[in-house]
Amino acid sequence: MTAFAVLAFGLPLAIDRSFDSWLHIAMKSVKIATLKDELSMHIRAVERGASYVVTDRDRPVAQLVPVIAEDGFDLTPASKPFSAVSRRRFRRTRSPIDSLALLQKERGSR
Repeated sequence: MTAFAVLAFGLPLAIDRSFDSWLHIAMKSVKIATLKDELSMHIRAVERGASYVVTDRDRPVAQLVPVIAEDGFDLTPASKPFSAVSRRRFRRTRSPIDSLALLQKERGSR
């Protein structure tokens, strides 16, 4: 199967679509701040079939992809309302691990 694309000079170029490359399946990338500012626009694009890789400081952290089918998505309702667990406090751990040191070690390379 052959399709035609138009170059900047207006000359037709034959493109062979029988070869699948990563360019046909590559996802668009969007930064977290941009996604927050333009969330509605990106959600509408995902509804139309677009897929995005969400990045934080040029590091992929999530994928935003369309749901395959309405009946293929299983949404489980919450067992308790959020207000029942939002003020819950947890005991301090007895672990000798310093969470601040772990966080600084992880972020040290950034």
